[in-house]
Amino acid sequence: MISVKLFAGARMERDDRVITAPATQRRRLALLALLAAHHPAGVSRERLIGYLWPDRDAEHARNLLSQSVYALRRTLGDEAVVAAGDELRLDPDVVPCDVIRFAQAVSAGEMDHAAALYAGPFLDGFFFPARRNSSIGSKAPASGTAARTARRSKGWRRTPQRRAMPHARPNGGVAWPGKTPAMRASHCA
Repeated sequence: MISVKLFAGARMERDDRVITAPATQRRRLALLALLAAHHPAGVSRERLIGYLWPDRDAEHARNLLSQSVYALRRTLGDEAVVAAGDELRLDPDVVPCDVIRFAQAVSAGEMDHAAALYAGPFLDGFFFPARRNSSIGSKAPASGTAARTARRSKGWRRTPQRRAMPHARPNGGVAWPGKTPAMRASHCA
């Protein structure tokens, strides 16, 4: 079974090996990330187009979205991406996703399981390049929703790993509790 991993990057795996297929192109992975980040709710096609192809005309962008959904379904299974009216959503029963399983574990209070699922920041290092004639900067955000990314990482703060390392941060940094920036600078000098 293929699974989607969105912590510490973005990839699809089968038997713990990264797979390559047309569905693993960056914008298609970004589409999966958007659907996973909004789970259990769906995301409207217009919103997905706005995130992934903002510089394309409506007809061309709808076609690109349809092609992407088709490629994902060919790789993950016909029921992996569910259409309900104008909305699309990811079915985690068909394609397991670490971010969705993490959110479910945190909601259920299964912090050991959540800690085991957390492999690093959501979409860490993942981006897709903007088109040359686009008004978007050189690197467009993968999901366009920093608040959701932050909420996914906040669940980590309640895990046993976090309680065991109260000053550690999810990105691997360490907080300096009770010290001002000047005190930190003098300590490092």
